[in-house]
Amino acid sequence: MAPRKRRDVGRMKGSITLLPNSTHTVNKCGFAALADEIYLEIVSHIPSVPIPTSNHLESYPEIRRSRHQTFLSLTQTSRSLRRFFWRYLWQRIEIREGMKIGDKDGTLSSTRTRTPYLSDSRDTTGHKKYAIELVRQLEIVTVRNPQLAQYVK
Repeated sequence: MAPRKRRDVGRMKGSITLLPNSTHTVNKCGFAALADEIYLEIVSHIPSVPIPTSNHLESYPEIRRSRHQTFLSLTQTSRSLRRFFWRYLWQRIEIREGMKIGDKDGTLSSTRTRTPYLSDSRDTTGHKKYAIELVRQLEIVTVRNPQLAQYVK
């Protein structure tokens, strides 16, 4: 088979095409082109965890972490998947131990050191990281992208 030339590539009918009057491409096949009903079926198989209340105190940290990572990965795959899975990623604003925070590779932990200068022997720097991450997530939903607020429960 003869090698393809650049001028022939534009004539080929492939799975990715350019939108008219745009530089954005549209994926017409594969996982990103499935119907929304198929995506809903996929979401139904991802375990959900109830919000902890006074009656139900179990937190299921591994399920929460894997659910968040799954939706984060799906939204970062393509624009068409982001459109659908974004609402599930931002369903809850939650801070948990061990999660990656901000744009850095840092993680939250509850390690405290006793300080002799504080009367109640608490280290506020551990709590400060949690507060900063909570404010960052709330800022995203309210200031940076207010459209996400409709998904938060």
